[in-house]
Amino acid sequence: MPSASGKPLIVISYAHADEPEHPPEGEAKWLSFVTGYLKPAIKHGAIDLWLDRLMPGGADWRPEIEQKLKACDIFILLVSRHSLSSDYVIDKEIPIIRERQAKGEAVHFYPLVLTPTPKAGLQLVRDKNLRPRDGKPLSDYPLHERYRHMSEAADEIAEIAAKMAERPRPLAQPAGSTGFNPLLSFVPFPALPVPALPNAERPPTEHEILKQWLRGRGWRASVALAERAALRVAPLVVPRGYDGKAGRGFDALAAAVFRNCALARLAYKHPAFSEKPARLEAFKAAVEAASAATDAAKAVADAWADSVFSIRWLRGNYGTAASVAELAVGAADTGARHAEMSAEATDRLAADSGSFAILIATLPVPVDARDGFRAQTRADQDTIAREDVAALADAPLWSRERPQWAVKAWAALRAELPKAQHWDVWIDWCEERLRGVPRGEAYDLVFASVPQTEWEKGPAAANAWIKARPPKTR
Repeated sequence: MPSASGKPLIVISYAHADEPEHPPEGEAKWLSFVTGYLKPAIKHGAIDLWLDRLMPGGADWRPEIEQKLKACDIFILLVSRHSLSSDYVIDKEIPIIRERQAKGEAVHFYPLVLTPTPKAGLQLVRDKNLRPRDGKPLSDYPLHERYRHMSEAADEIAEIAAKMAERPRPLAQPAGSTGFNPLLSFVPFPALPVPALPNAERPPTEHEILKQWLRGRGWRASVALAERAALRVAPLVVPRGYDGKAGRGFDALAAAVFRNCALARLAYKHPAFSEKPARLEAFKAAVEAASAATDAAKAVADAWADSVFSIRWLRGNYGTAASVAELAVGAADTGARHAEMSAEATDRLAADSGSFAILIATLPVPVDARDGFRAQTRADQDTIAREDVAALADAPLWSRERPQWAVKAWAALRAELPKAQHWDVWIDWCEERLRGVPRGEAYDLVFASVPQTEWEKGPAAANAWIKARPPKTR
């Protein structure tokens, strides 16, 4: 049944062991990962989400959980060896949902496989259509593939919720009623659906509008929009703790964002690049390495945030940095894969995967800057429509005067980047992007082709490698 707001209600069942406060290196906070991809639907008013963590202190948790399980429209089970070893999940939560389904209630059971799980546990949900497809755990995918599969799952869940929202709802039974309506031949009152009333069609969300616009535009348009959106908010990767100091690991996040943006730019600005097989293979390897480096940088940032305080504003700032990095990774990855896919497949990937469209539409920029940020994305769309992606590649990042929040954030980032680490190469690169200075493939290639061995030494070594390139190639 719908929540008090009238929206479809989603309940997530998970094991607390899959959401550790301080995850070991290489492991994820899976509940946060999944809910992060559902937030756009929540923000756009499509669903309500309930977790046991929302219960106030002192609440009687068993009746509260059972009430939500009996009321939800969608039950998402985060499948792992932990959740399918939980007595409460196996003996209480899953049976409540299965009993409701056996009674014919419209509740959707959605198992999402997080990590490798013994067959004995998977047998409990094997009759359901597992996600990702074929039941391959999310943890088994490379980072960029994991993002894509989770984005596809989030889109599918939103579609299921939308269909449920369109269902006729049963008439409310009056208080004290015996359950029969004497005026309707003693038909059980709750079984009588409300006649469908004409409703105004729900206006499309900005995300839906963007996805529709991208259809038929090709992968380059999607990658260009994503990369430019990421670069506009790249300065927001400088989170500060309660002491006002920049967070440990922000420089690694900054390097990840710049590197991924450079890779994405090379892909959409110089599409002939992919016609050279040796270069394409090197480019793919660079994207894979950049994806892994981004994941590692985010883990360091999360660890630092945990060591300070788990406070909302600090988490929000790192969330922005992570979103920017993910956006750039997704754009670069599509650029790396497009040569092996049909035009139809890459177009569908760009428009439907949502890995960038969702982030473009919901990127967490300052509240007072959202309208301007969205307007600039629409200005980029106008440039592509009037001219082409090539014209957009060297256009200024801001078609009008740069907003003050962006000016201040950029100044803060420049001040925090250690001067001894040769960050001036990326500062100059960004300044040229801000102004719209045209550059050729040779220049763009320098920033996108730093050897992985140099990146492994840290940003200082990679930046020094770029700085040492002869000016004529830059």
